[in-house]
Amino acid sequence: MLYELLTRKPAFEGETTSDLLAAVIRADPDWGAIPATTLPRIRELLRRCLVKDPKQRLRDIGEARITIEETLTGAGEPASLVADIGRPQEPALSAAKGSPLRSWRHEVLWVVTACLALFLGIAAVWWARARRGPPSPDWSAQMLGGPSIAMGPRISPDGHTLAFQAMMNGLTQVAVMDADSGDWTVLT
Repeated sequence: MLYELLTRKPAFEGETTSDLLAAVIRADPDWGAIPATTLPRIRELLRRCLVKDPKQRLRDIGEARITIEETLTGAGEPASLVADIGRPQEPALSAAKGSPLRSWRHEVLWVVTACLALFLGIAAVWWARARRGPPSPDWSAQMLGGPSIAMGPRISPDGHTLAFQAMMNGLTQVAVMDADSGDWTVLT
Protein backbone atom coordinates (compact mmCIF):
# COMPACT_ATOMS: atom_id res chain seq x y z
CA MET A 1 0.00 0.00 0.00
CA LEU A 2 2.82 2.39 0.83
CA TYR A 3 4.47 1.65 -2.52
CA GLU A 4 1.20 2.36 -4.33
CA LEU A 5 0.70 5.52 -2.30
CA LEU A 6 4.10 6.85 -3.34
CA THR A 7 4.15 5.68 -6.98
CA ARG A 8 0.43 5.74 -7.82
CA LYS A 9 0.72 2.24 -9.30
CA PRO A 10 0.79 -1.31 -7.87
CA ALA A 11 4.10 -2.88 -6.94
CA PHE A 12 3.24 -5.99 -8.95
CA GLU A 13 0.93 -6.35 -11.93
CA GLY A 14 -0.62 -9.20 -13.90
CA GLU A 15 -3.60 -9.79 -16.18
CA THR A 16 -4.91 -12.70 -14.06
CA THR A 17 -4.59 -13.65 -10.44
CA SER A 18 -2.05 -16.30 -11.42
CA ASP A 19 0.03 -13.73 -13.32
CA LEU A 20 -0.10 -11.38 -10.34
CA LEU A 21 1.00 -14.10 -7.90
CA ALA A 22 3.82 -15.12 -10.26
CA ALA A 23 4.97 -11.50 -10.42
CA VAL A 24 5.01 -11.28 -6.61
CA ILE A 25 7.20 -14.39 -6.45
CA ARG A 26 9.56 -13.68 -9.35
CA ALA A 27 9.67 -9.95 -10.12
CA ASP A 28 10.95 -6.96 -8.19
CA PRO A 29 8.95 -3.75 -8.01
CA ASP A 30 10.05 -0.82 -10.19
CA TRP A 31 12.24 0.96 -7.63
CA GLY A 32 12.81 3.79 -10.09
CA ALA A 33 9.10 4.71 -9.88
CA ILE A 34 9.52 5.89 -6.28
CA PRO A 35 9.75 9.71 -6.25
CA ALA A 36 13.23 11.15 -5.69
CA THR A 37 11.87 13.15 -2.75
CA THR A 38 11.11 9.96 -0.80
CA LEU A 39 13.17 9.82 2.38
CA PRO A 40 15.91 7.15 2.54
CA ARG A 41 14.39 5.44 5.62
CA ILE A 42 11.07 5.07 3.79
CA ARG A 43 12.87 3.61 0.75
CA GLU A 44 14.63 1.12 3.06
CA LEU A 45 11.31 0.31 4.76
CA LEU A 46 9.74 -0.45 1.36
CA ARG A 47 12.70 -2.64 0.43
CA ARG A 48 12.36 -4.61 3.69
CA CYS A 49 8.60 -5.02 3.19
CA LEU A 50 8.95 -6.28 -0.39
CA VAL A 51 12.07 -8.47 -0.10
CA LYS A 52 11.47 -12.03 -1.36
CA ASP A 53 13.14 -13.83 1.59
CA PRO A 54 10.56 -13.97 4.44
CA LYS A 55 13.36 -14.11 7.03
CA GLN A 56 14.53 -10.66 5.95
CA ARG A 57 11.05 -9.04 5.86
CA LEU A 58 9.52 -7.08 8.71
CA ARG A 59 7.85 -9.29 11.29
CA ASP A 60 4.70 -7.20 11.58
CA ILE A 61 3.05 -3.89 10.72
CA GLY A 62 4.04 -2.48 14.13
CA GLU A 63 7.68 -2.29 13.04
CA ALA A 64 6.65 -0.38 9.91
CA ARG A 65 4.51 2.00 11.96
CA ILE A 66 7.42 2.77 14.29
CA THR A 67 9.78 3.39 11.37
CA ILE A 68 7.27 5.69 9.66
CA GLU A 69 6.57 7.63 12.87
CA GLU A 70 10.29 8.02 13.62
CA THR A 71 10.91 9.20 10.06
CA LEU A 72 8.08 11.72 10.17
CA THR A 73 9.15 13.13 13.55
CA GLY A 74 12.87 12.96 12.80
CA ALA A 75 13.54 10.66 15.78
CA GLY A 76 16.42 8.25 15.25
CA GLU A 77 17.75 10.19 12.21
CA PRO A 78 21.29 11.54 12.06
CA ALA A 79 21.41 15.24 12.95
CA SER A 80 22.39 16.26 9.41
CA LEU A 81 19.39 14.46 7.89
CA VAL A 82 17.00 16.01 10.41
CA ALA A 83 18.48 19.44 9.67
CA ASP A 84 18.10 18.82 5.93
CA ILE A 85 14.47 17.80 6.35
CA GLY A 86 13.67 20.92 8.33
CA ARG A 87 15.26 23.42 5.91
CA PRO A 88 12.55 25.75 4.60
CA GLN A 89 14.45 26.52 1.37
CA GLU A 90 13.71 22.99 0.08
CA PRO A 91 9.99 23.06 -0.79
CA ALA A 92 9.85 19.31 -1.60
CA LEU A 93 10.83 18.48 1.99
CA SER A 94 9.14 21.37 3.78
CA ALA A 95 6.34 20.54 6.19
CA ALA A 96 4.40 23.73 5.41
CA LYS A 97 0.65 23.43 4.95
CA GLY A 98 -0.23 22.06 1.52
CA SER A 99 3.33 20.90 0.78
CA PRO A 100 4.06 17.42 -0.64
CA LEU A 101 5.76 16.28 2.60
CA ARG A 102 2.78 17.28 4.74
CA SER A 103 0.39 15.61 2.29
CA TRP A 104 2.58 12.52 2.19
CA ARG A 105 2.70 12.36 6.00
CA HIS A 106 -1.05 12.71 6.19
CA GLU A 107 -1.60 9.90 3.64
CA VAL A 108 0.93 7.59 5.32
CA LEU A 109 -0.72 8.08 8.72
CA TRP A 110 -4.11 7.24 7.20
CA VAL A 111 -2.69 4.09 5.57
CA VAL A 112 -1.04 2.96 8.81
CA THR A 113 -4.23 3.67 10.78
CA ALA A 114 -6.34 1.77 8.24
CA CYS A 115 -3.97 -1.23 8.33
CA LEU A 116 -4.01 -1.32 12.12
CA ALA A 117 -7.81 -1.02 12.21
CA LEU A 118 -8.12 -3.87 9.70
CA PHE A 119 -5.72 -6.04 11.70
CA LEU A 120 -7.58 -5.35 14.95
CA GLY A 121 -10.93 -6.07 13.31
CA ILE A 122 -9.75 -9.42 11.95
CA ALA A 123 -8.22 -10.32 15.33
CA ALA A 124 -11.47 -9.43 17.14
CA VAL A 125 -13.59 -11.57 14.79
CA TRP A 126 -11.16 -14.49 15.11
CA TRP A 127 -11.13 -14.17 18.91
CA ALA A 128 -14.93 -14.02 19.11
CA ARG A 129 -15.34 -17.12 16.94
CA ALA A 130 -12.69 -19.06 18.87
CA ARG A 131 -14.29 -18.14 22.18
CA ARG A 132 -17.80 -19.08 21.14
CA GLY A 133 -17.01 -22.77 20.57
CA PRO A 134 -19.31 -25.33 18.98
CA PRO A 135 -23.04 -25.04 19.68
CA SER A 136 -24.39 -27.39 22.32
CA PRO A 137 -26.72 -30.07 20.94
CA ASP A 138 -30.42 -29.93 21.74
CA TRP A 139 -31.61 -33.09 23.42
CA SER A 140 -35.18 -34.21 23.73
CA ALA A 141 -36.63 -37.42 25.13
CA GLN A 142 -39.87 -39.07 26.01
CA MET A 143 -40.29 -41.06 29.22
CA LEU A 144 -41.24 -44.63 28.38
CA GLY A 145 -43.10 -46.92 30.75
CA GLY A 146 -41.37 -49.87 32.32
CA PRO A 147 -39.78 -50.96 35.56
CA SER A 148 -38.53 -48.34 37.99
CA ILE A 149 -34.98 -49.78 37.83
CA ALA A 150 -33.59 -50.49 34.33
CA MET A 151 -29.96 -50.85 33.25
CA GLY A 152 -27.88 -51.30 30.08
CA PRO A 153 -30.36 -50.34 27.39
CA ARG A 154 -29.59 -51.45 23.83
CA ILE A 155 -31.63 -50.46 20.78
CA SER A 156 -32.28 -52.95 17.99
CA PRO A 157 -30.83 -52.28 14.51
CA ASP A 158 -34.26 -51.39 13.15
CA GLY A 159 -34.79 -48.88 15.99
CA HIS A 160 -38.18 -50.27 17.10
CA THR A 161 -37.20 -52.53 20.01
CA LEU A 162 -35.29 -51.73 23.17
CA ALA A 163 -33.60 -54.50 25.20
CA PHE A 164 -32.55 -53.81 28.79
CA GLN A 165 -31.95 -55.35 32.20
CA ALA A 166 -34.76 -54.79 34.67
CA MET A 167 -34.71 -55.25 38.44
CA MET A 168 -37.82 -57.27 39.31
CA ASN A 169 -38.43 -58.52 42.88
CA GLY A 170 -34.72 -58.23 43.70
CA LEU A 171 -33.67 -60.22 40.60
CA THR A 172 -32.11 -58.91 37.42
CA GLN A 173 -34.20 -59.89 34.41
CA VAL A 174 -33.82 -59.36 30.64
CA ALA A 175 -36.70 -57.40 29.14
CA VAL A 176 -37.65 -55.94 25.76
CA MET A 177 -39.85 -52.99 24.97
CA ASP A 178 -41.61 -51.85 21.81
CA ALA A 179 -40.34 -48.25 21.50
CA ASP A 180 -43.42 -47.15 19.54
CA SER A 181 -46.08 -48.35 21.98
CA GLY A 182 -44.10 -48.47 25.23
CA ASP A 183 -45.28 -52.07 25.93
CA TRP A 184 -42.61 -54.24 27.51
CA THR A 185 -42.15 -57.91 28.31
CA VAL A 186 -39.76 -59.81 30.62
CA LEU A 187 -37.93 -62.52 28.68
CA THR A 188 -36.29 -64.37 31.59
